Amino acid sequence: MALRSGGPHGCKSERAVGLPHPARAGLRITRMCPDDDNAPAAFPRLRPRRPLISGETLVRLLRYDAESGLFHWLLAHRDRPAGAVAGYWSEGRGLLITVAGTGCLAQDLAWLWCHGRWPERVVEHVDGDRANNRCGNLRLRA
Repeated sequence: MALRSGGPHGCKSERAVGLPHPARAGLRITRMCPDDDNAPAAFPRLRPRRPLISGETLVRLLRYDAESGLFHWLLAHRDRPAGAVAGYWSEGRGLLITVAGTGCLAQDLAWLWCHGRWPERVVEHVDGDRANNRCGNLRLRA
């Protein structure tokens, strides 16, 4: 089994080439790289906190239902009718919505809709259910 050490930021994590994560290969992690795509949940990937879309773009393209926590498209596009529920489920990440060519997590968009600004930290769900994107169920990670 071939081993690879270090990442683009000089991190000292041992990784088995062709395996999804060193822990699954029984290797010891000496230090996890902060932007390692294969980082386990204990080492969350650092996401950019710069706004991916503006509030104006969000309001122009989507409608947010505060009771259900779902977004609906305002405009029809190709095979998607107006009023259809926006997004698709991505294992490990949650509900993703592609807005203006940019993939955004639904909880980030809900935070933008409810608070009028892009979240400065990672948004997490109070009840742990990543499908529940109601405003009252979202908080910024400490």
